[in-house]
Amino acid sequence: MNWTEKQKNQIQKESKKYIENAIDDFEAAVILLENEKFRHSCQLLQNSARALMDGYFVIHGMALPGEDQKRINQFSELNQSEVLVKEKLEEVFTQILVFDLTLLHDKQQIRQYDLLSEQYRDLIYQLQRRYNQLLKNELATLKDQEQFALHRKQFRRRLVVSIMLVGIIFAGLYWRYLVLQPLHEFHDQGQIFWSSENRKDFSESFQEKFPVRIDGNFAEYQISFRNPAKINKIRLDPLTRQITQWDIDFIELSNPEGELVYSFNFGPEDQPWTRVNVSGDEKGNGVWELHPQNHDPFIISTVFPEYEVGAVKIRMRLLNYLPFWNWLFGQKS
Repeated sequence: MNWTEKQKNQIQKESKKYIENAIDDFEAAVILLENEKFRHSCQLLQNSARALMDGYFVIHGMALPGEDQKRINQFSELNQSEVLVKEKLEEVFTQILVFDLTLLHDKQQIRQYDLLSEQYRDLIYQLQRRYNQLLKNELATLKDQEQFALHRKQFRRRLVVSIMLVGIIFAGLYWRYLVLQPLHEFHDQGQIFWSSENRKDFSESFQEKFPVRIDGNFAEYQISFRNPAKINKIRLDPLTRQITQWDIDFIELSNPEGELVYSFNFGPEDQPWTRVNVSGDEKGNGVWELHPQNHDPFIISTVFPEYEVGAVKIRMRLLNYLPFWNWLFGQKS
């Protein structure tokens, strides 16, 4: 809707009348307060507050509310959108409009009213300056309000569309991540410990280290002992870091001549192993799928017949899935 210059002048004239009435009533209220005409002074202060708010409603093209509470609520909303002053206007106006005139014979109530009029004095002068700025710059009309509402609606629509697009893109990326299941590949070091009938505990003196690769592929690791040893129990530490998954297929023990003397196939018929810092169980194909819970996972076999062993062969794979955010931002770990 286009406003003619005549219509704008009419709005300016009506709003100016309300503001002038507000100032006149306030000045009269101050004079009556000085002459201890408290009830009449308070009535004029209330009229001033209503006129002040109504003047702003007119200049912003807003309907004049009939009830004081609606007037206060509407003026508070106007201040939030236009920032007329930084203070919480509704507090001062509420105190003025709900002030009980019949209590103005009490000294404490009179002092409270006197303080309230001082607060209103500062407020009305601030709002008067703000009103003059509105007249000087550009008159707020209904057309301005409609344009503002339209812009806000368009902004909200764009925001919703943007959020939906971001959600779709994010869902697509996450689906791609699940399909790819990207791995963090690196090298580490495993260890195998052993004990015998004469030496029950594991120790660093009776162990061999071997290099491992965490790449998601099954690999056979051949660990040759520097000195053949008699063995009736083993412990396998696959690596020194926490990873996502550890799958183990078999462990084979060979004598110094290279002949197979004992094997673990990790099937239902095998003796149970002690699992430390891992969770998981056997898969249907006879492969153990284990999930390390910290950086020190290992498994310990039960006691088996003692053999002289010169080498151990292990078939297993180590997987460490790259977290989604690391994959998204191209971080390797």
